[in-house]
Amino acid sequence: MKKQRAFAAIVFFFSAAEKQGVRAVAVGHHLDDQAETVLMHFLRGSGMRGLCGMAPIQLPSAWSETIPLSIRPLLETRRQTIDAWCHENGIVPAVDQSNFDVNFLRNRLRNELLPQLTADYNPQISEALA
Repeated sequence: MKKQRAFAAIVFFFSAAEKQGVRAVAVGHHLDDQAETVLMHFLRGSGMRGLCGMAPIQLPSAWSETIPLSIRPLLETRRQTIDAWCHENGIVPAVDQSNFDVNFLRNRLRNELLPQLTADYNPQISEALA
């Protein structure tokens, strides 16, 4: 059900973008998202393509026939850097509480495994994975 809502939101977002005549859609994936993605793909047994993670530029878009480009300008930026910038500029980011539900693999990686790997094995594990 959650995946269906997320997919519907993406379709709506691209539909609105098409109506506005935009040429690209920028998304907010950051370095920590990339680390989670690569680790999740690795644990699921991905091949080399999956271990590459998310591309900074995606051509064509999987969600639109008229908007051929998605960009991820924050893909090399740590989440803590983004949070600090928001705080310094008086911006309160929206927090999706479902991101803390460890019933989902990505959330277990984000909230349990990556902090353990950072503390016990490599303080730069997110950068290494990304």
